[in-house]
Amino acid sequence: MGNSNGAANIAPEVVRNHLRLVLAHGEFADSPQLAAFLTYVVERKLEGAEDRIKAYAIATEALGRPASFDPQNDPIVRVQAKRLRQALQLYYSDPHADDALRITLPVGGYVPEIKTFDLSQRAGEKPLPPAPGWRSAKLTLSSLALAFVALAVALWSNFP
Repeated sequence: MGNSNGAANIAPEVVRNHLRLVLAHGEFADSPQLAAFLTYVVERKLEGAEDRIKAYAIATEALGRPASFDPQNDPIVRVQAKRLRQALQLYYSDPHADDALRITLPVGGYVPEIKTFDLSQRAGEKPLPPAPGWRSAKLTLSSLALAFVALAVALWSNFP
């Protein structure tokens, strides 16, 4: 079962090792901004500096925005937070993902939750649903396959 106490009961090095595995995944390896965002919020959480996990600090310290950054006029942090949530969900939906720990970014905030799981009790637990984009991708692929079959049938029926 999940441990709702967060990172408090988990050794920081265990969390950092897990973070390295997550960052090596394609979604993060291909996006330096997502990697920097996740690293920043996890490190502040491990330091006990959750009060520093604010849009302005993330923008200026992790995403390279200038000191004149205004979170009201520039949605970069909100946009990247949404992408980060999706990327984490995609990572944990991978059957090869290290799921002894789980890092999530709750909607409405930027402070990550870090939970441990007793893998011996995971058998009865429901898996995470696939990332939101997967359903539409499956539908698109199915539609394309159906269109291809219809085209092949139409061409085949027109040959003498």
